[in-house]
Amino acid sequence: MSFGSAVHFIGSFILMAALILTIVINISAPVANQKSLSFTTLSLTTGNNAWFGVFGYCWEVDSVFQCTKAKIGYDAADIMKTIAQPTNSWSWETETGLKALSVALIMHPIGSGVTFIAFLLSLPEGTCVSIMATLVSLLAAGVNICALVIDAVMFKSLEKAIKDAEVGFSKYGVTYYLSLAVAIASAIAFILMLFTCCAGRRERRNAERKVGDNVSY
Repeated sequence: MSFGSAVHFIGSFILMAALILTIVINISAPVANQKSLSFTTLSLTTGNNAWFGVFGYCWEVDSVFQCTKAKIGYDAADIMKTIAQPTNSWSWETETGLKALSVALIMHPIGSGVTFIAFLLSLPEGTCVSIMATLVSLLAAGVNICALVIDAVMFKSLEKAIKDAEVGFSKYGVTYYLSLAVAIASAIAFILMLFTCCAGRRERRNAERKVGDNVSY
C-alpha cells in the first residue's frame, strides 16, 4: 500500500467515525429519551431541569421526567417559562430567535447525509471518484461546522435568557462536544482527501512521464 493510499484510508475511517457521531447527535433528546444526550442542560433554581436536543427537548418537574415528540423546530422559551417560572417575561426577539435556531438544527441530519455520501465516495480509488470525494468532504465539513456554530449560538441564547431571568444556569451537554468532534473530524477528513487527490494526480503524471521516457528511449 502506497503512502497516498494509506492516507486515503485514514481519511475514509475518519469520515466513518464522523458519520457515526452525527447519528448519535441526531438521536439526542427527545429521540433517545435520555438526559445524557443533549447539547444544552438547564439547571434551575426551582429544582426543575431541561435538556435540549436536535428534534425537541426533555424536562423534569417534581422528579417527573417527560419529553416532547420529535419534530423540526420547537418552542424553547415556552418550556423555560413553565419550569423556570421567571418573574420577568423574555422579549419577543429572544423567543423568536430561539424558535429559529431550533429549526436551524436541521443542519445536523443534513450533515449526516452529506457525510454519508462523502464516506461512500471515499471508499473506491480513482481520479474522478477522488475528486468527487474531496468536494463532498468539503461540503460535509462546511455543513457540520455550520451545525456546530448553530449549537453554540443557541446555547448562548439560552444561557443569556436564563441569566437575565436569574432563575438558574446552563451548561454544555455531551451532544455539543460530539458536534465539536464531528466538525473537527470532517475538516481533517477533507484535508486528507485533498492531499490524496493531489498526490494521486502527481503520481499518475510521474508514471506517464516515465512511460513517455521509456518509449522515447
